[in-house]
Amino acid sequence: MVVVTPTEEWIEEISAEISEPVRASAADLFERPEYYLSGPTVLILNPLGEPDVTEFRRILSGSEINPLTLIPVSLSHLVGPGREAAAAAVLRYALKWSEEAPRLTRGIERTLRTPPRRISRRELLSLPRRAWSYPESPKLVGACSGTLAGSCRRCEEVCPAGSVTIGDGGPAISEFSCKDCGLCASVCPTGALQVPTFSDWQASHLDLLSPPQRALPWVVLFTCDAGVSELARVKIHSAHVLPVRVPCAASAGWTSILRAAESGLDGVALYCPRLDCDRRDAFVKIVGEASKLVPLMNQAGVALQFLEGGPQVIAKAAEEVEVGGAGASPTPLTIQRRRDLLSMAANLCSQPVKIEGLLFAVEVDQGCTLCGVCAEKCPMGALHLVKGGELTSLTFRPDLCVGCGYCLEVCPESAMKIHPAELDPREDLSEPRVLRSDELARCVECGEPIGPQSLVMAVYRRLKAQGMDKAAETALLCQQCRAKKMLEGLS
Repeated sequence: MVVVTPTEEWIEEISAEISEPVRASAADLFERPEYYLSGPTVLILNPLGEPDVTEFRRILSGSEINPLTLIPVSLSHLVGPGREAAAAAVLRYALKWSEEAPRLTRGIERTLRTPPRRISRRELLSLPRRAWSYPESPKLVGACSGTLAGSCRRCEEVCPAGSVTIGDGGPAISEFSCKDCGLCASVCPTGALQVPTFSDWQASHLDLLSPPQRALPWVVLFTCDAGVSELARVKIHSAHVLPVRVPCAASAGWTSILRAAESGLDGVALYCPRLDCDRRDAFVKIVGEASKLVPLMNQAGVALQFLEGGPQVIAKAAEEVEVGGAGASPTPLTIQRRRDLLSMAANLCSQPVKIEGLLFAVEVDQGCTLCGVCAEKCPMGALHLVKGGELTSLTFRPDLCVGCGYCLEVCPESAMKIHPAELDPREDLSEPRVLRSDELARCVECGEPIGPQSLVMAVYRRLKAQGMDKAAETALLCQQCRAKKMLEGLS
């Protein structure tokens, strides 16, 4: 832990209680970074927002020091009763983050990135130093088959830089054009894509920010390096704002927002400090995605805010947050995004709520023949064809469906529909729902079961409609009787 001087005495005291900090000026850090950053580092910025973390990371990349194990925090903005407890929570979370940083960033090497804009001749001279970086591009760490990726395509569609392409092996991200906004990982319904410096693992530990008894509201602020620096330059009296550094506010998706909400925090904010940021398109899109959680957050009594501009907007927004919070016990997470999202959402809501993109319902009409193609092809295993007794049934598990729509594509009868569904905390989403059932048809010769009645009769009617009467009759026979008829016809 490094405390950037000069700073306030209480900050030095609280950091000494949490760890054994090293004191250094911003000039010291720029001149001898290898001395202060020999490993994962929590960097407590001074009240001037120094050092400029964005520039500091560039310097580190140019000197071949991996800057991804550096996490900046601001404490100087905390004012009022309980600031020591708030500061301790920020530091505990940052230290937990730094413990796992080496594992999560292992294998990431320096990459020469495409400049985000046209550059001048003067800038061209410093391009080698400024263009090298350690990318925070999302990584494919989970199962995302060609079928699922090809039908879902959410990551590809949402990427503002066009850096995501879908192939047989799933999504691939170009590190050369990627802007490291993390938006594609935020909207991934399964968590197959993860940002290495802010994965679902880091989100799962946001309960370290759980507030004690407090006089002021506690608000978690997801922001980038520039946002943390801006926060250090202001004093906020109406609430304790707890910064969590992310590559971009767009990296903070549903998992991190819901985890913060059920950890008892009174507010959750996503903050973009610069209106001219080249990742602003990603911020606009994450605002649209995160806004879908507003009905749920309202039920939980947690303010959800989206902030842009200078640090004054944070201070003003903090005035609107009241002490309350969800008051729920954090859900034990499995780091399986689909399961965790549903568990946290159910933990936060007290009555049915519809969240677009979270839960889906599948319906089949009378045209369904129970052929089983949808169940065979479903990439998430949400559909099953169940045979038992005299019935064949098509069942559906809502907890597994991500709404990719592949079942609609493969259904030969065009009999399926998908639409958003309400989340009811009283329902067991893992319980299979029967979409359609039908009795077994039996062979007209020997009485052996040959398949669902609707499927057999559909084949029979189609063959009859085409004038293939003899073939139609064989559709009512089992395989053995059908083979017997064929042999009789040859004799």
